[in-house]
Amino acid sequence: MNKKQYMMMAAFLCATTTSMAAPVNVTAEQSYDSKILQSEGHAPLETSASVVSSDKVYRLRQGDELSIQVVQQADLGTRNGNDIMYTVRPDGYVSFPMVGSVKADGLTVDEFTAQLQQGLSRYIINPDITVNVTKLGGVRVYVFGEINKPGALYID
Repeated sequence: MNKKQYMMMAAFLCATTTSMAAPVNVTAEQSYDSKILQSEGHAPLETSASVVSSDKVYRLRQGDELSIQVVQQADLGTRNGNDIMYTVRPDGYVSFPMVGSVKADGLTVDEFTAQLQQGLSRYIINPDITVNVTKLGGVRVYVFGEINKPGALYID
């Protein structure tokens, strides 16, 4: 790349990063939500279900790896003594034995656990389930320009 192309790329990156960081005035009485953003003329930024909300609780997203243990049926969460890792698929669901596909994308760990308990309650009386996030899903970024491999990249 020549000097002109570097300058164009730098100008593009500066323009896109500054336009994404819109200033928002938040006071103690106000909560940081889409209504305030819309009233100030900014559109809410929705990129994924795991966007941090005002309650600051982590929400599951695609690519997260989960460890799921059922006290009454230990073999559901382990295979040959090793924990089974369940991954949130790109469609936002997790496949779990006896329950099938359960929506996980956008739910908190407690909400997801409640859905699993509801599904397993047909087979197990008062199922005791523990769900832990063992690995966070990566972030997808798009790289374009005069490079060897333009396109989507995942960053862990």
